[in-house]
Amino acid sequence: MAPFGQFCYDPVTNSKWYEIELQINCSMDLRFHTPYT
Repeated sequence: MAPFGQFCYDPVTNSKWYEIELQINCSMDLRFHTPYT
């Protein structure tokens, strides 16, 4: 379970992070990151 914000997944770089860490909103990111659950 994510401690902060939504957990994100970037299919291009195969990286995962919490949106709070980058201060972004996954669903509104221009690079089209998708929510990872």
